[in-house]
Amino acid sequence: MFQVFISYSRKNLGAAKLLIQDLEALGHEVWFDQELAGGQVWWDQVLAKIRACDLFLFVLAPEALDSQACKLECAYAFDLGKRILPVLVSDVSLNVLPLALSAIQFVDLRNQDKAATLALVKALNSLPPPKSLPDPLPTSPEVPISYLGNLKDQIEMNGVLAFQEQTALLFKLKEHLRDPDTANDARDLLIRLRKRDDLFAKIAAEIDVAITSDKPQRIKEPTLNKKSKQARKENEQERSRSDWHAKLLSKGWTERSIRVYLTHEQHVLNFRRRHWKLWNNWEVSIDGQVVVKGAHDFTDEGKLHFRVRDGSKEYPTTIEATMTGMERLKSLRLRVDGRILYDETE
Repeated sequence: MFQVFISYSRKNLGAAKLLIQDLEALGHEVWFDQELAGGQVWWDQVLAKIRACDLFLFVLAPEALDSQACKLECAYAFDLGKRILPVLVSDVSLNVLPLALSAIQFVDLRNQDKAATLALVKALNSLPPPKSLPDPLPTSPEVPISYLGNLKDQIEMNGVLAFQEQTALLFKLKEHLRDPDTANDARDLLIRLRKRDDLFAKIAAEIDVAITSDKPQRIKEPTLNKKSKQARKENEQERSRSDWHAKLLSKGWTERSIRVYLTHEQHVLNFRRRHWKLWNNWEVSIDGQVVVKGAHDFTDEGKLHFRVRDGSKEYPTTIEATMTGMERLKSLRLRVDGRILYDETE
């Protein structure tokens, strides 16, 4: 079994996690970076993991080819003589591949079906024997300049931040807060900025508004009776839930990866049916963690029950699925707290 290093763009996290589940199911040990990029300590850890890995697996997508960190990781693995396996998860132009990838046959996992899984297994079994690390080691690449990572360094600096610097940081982080791919990291950095001792009161107040703007604002009405207050609370919760939605990230014959957007949080939810297990082979994972298993190879219809967290609350959630034999997912419906967020029928 291999120690696998996964190089990927955060914008392809859903596809990367599906791949990681396949590799772990095959018995391999997988490492992938889940931290916000920034700082020499973080980068030294990444490079150490590349040196220690048996296989460098590159999640091939346009976003990864544009990522400075991914390009540096791949070039370093190439200089170390590591076994490199590109896995295609999205359409790319083969004419723009870097030297480390251009001469290597890739595995096509765009369809996420049984044939793709078998191709991955075949590629893993056909790898050449590993090489020893070169002596001396190649020069380590400099830490990549990540935009959010650079903002993190500014926030954590020991010196005093002037009002103009605080204003500029707030403006940039609020922009990232509106982007679903960077919203969680931006919110975390806003909270860190809020804890600075030299923060101006005006900036602190704007941060408080920014990180709580997605929560319903309550207006004091002393004259309301108990029933009216309860009705108002229910109406606020209903309005909040009306913004819930889901987006399909990727699909295969028996798998779906869906991003679920709730009031306070978003999650990557993966449903799949494994072919090599007879029992409990229908499973759902949330953000890479399996939360429920059920059904078996002789089941064509099923319903899996679990819970999804949003802030301080957990909501009952179900997935209803219909299979055509063992080969294809025919329909899938996702309900959170009784509300249908995703409904797919062939």
